[in-house]
Amino acid sequence: MKIFLTGATGFLGRSVLALLREHGHDVHCWVRPSRDLSLIQELDAHWTAGSLLDTPAIKEAMRGADALIHNAGVYSFWEPQPAVYEETNINGTFSVFSAAAEVGLKHTLLVSSAVIYGNARPQPFTESTPPGDIRFSRYADSKYFGELFARKIARERSLPLTIIQPGAIIGPGDSKASGAYVANVVDRNLPVLGLLNSIITFVHVNDVAWAIVSAVENARTKGETYLVGSQPISVAQYLTKISDVSGIPLPKITLPDTLILTLAHLLTFWADRRASEPKWGLSLDQARTFRAGFQFDGSKAERDLGLHYTPIDQAIEETVHWYLLHKASELSD
Repeated sequence: MKIFLTGATGFLGRSVLALLREHGHDVHCWVRPSRDLSLIQELDAHWTAGSLLDTPAIKEAMRGADALIHNAGVYSFWEPQPAVYEETNINGTFSVFSAAAEVGLKHTLLVSSAVIYGNARPQPFTESTPPGDIRFSRYADSKYFGELFARKIARERSLPLTIIQPGAIIGPGDSKASGAYVANVVDRNLPVLGLLNSIITFVHVNDVAWAIVSAVENARTKGETYLVGSQPISVAQYLTKISDVSGIPLPKITLPDTLILTLAHLLTFWADRRASEPKWGLSLDQARTFRAGFQFDGSKAERDLGLHYTPIDQAIEETVHWYLLHKASELSD
């Protein structure tokens, strides 16, 4: 199968690309200019550099493809230019799916996120649970509206669509919000603890890649939505496991959630003024997201996609060991 893949150079995209090539698919990657193309070249995949907003160019590059996997997006809880969320996650998604509709692809897949459910009740929620009326970050809002646009185009243009909604992704190579906890603990950069009772549904990056590839290979997934994640754990459990694997003790001081939110507000204010990331990565959006937490039932993906979730202990252990090796390698250079 010939697959058009966006976001191939990111944390999740690298795993998706590797698995697609392992399964023998011909992959054409749409990448941002100046991105590292070493893995794409190593795996003998095709590529075109350009903007997600260049619909005509994407349409031309997409011709001849059987399926689309739209994985490109901005995943963060703070950006120096916050308009990038709407530009990439909403407008970019609209552009890519408009191109797919014009080309008439046989199957399209959107990588969304479980955070689009916001304050949905009850929890654990499922794919049939209506999203809540409050989301906790600009990132979540942009993914929510991006998904709405993809659904609208699919419905109006008869475009076969599958949606994957991962939980908090962790694994080797993770430098995003979940992985930042690993770095802060191992590097002893975490001055205090907080939000310990919040519960998050984590998932190994390889499990998400498997779900994506399995879904795009299976015609029966057209029109379906899949939450991907298992084993919800508290922030306290997550940090304790990182500490146990790394051997680095956690801070002794724990702040109430209200003080963590106040601190996050101040750090975000200064980050916006200085156009530099908030200290410890503690933006207000990240604090609000982690305080609210999210628990969902990812069993539909197990049943339909043949997915066997990696135990959370193993996922954390692999993430910590990768970071320790990565850090040792940097020190030796």
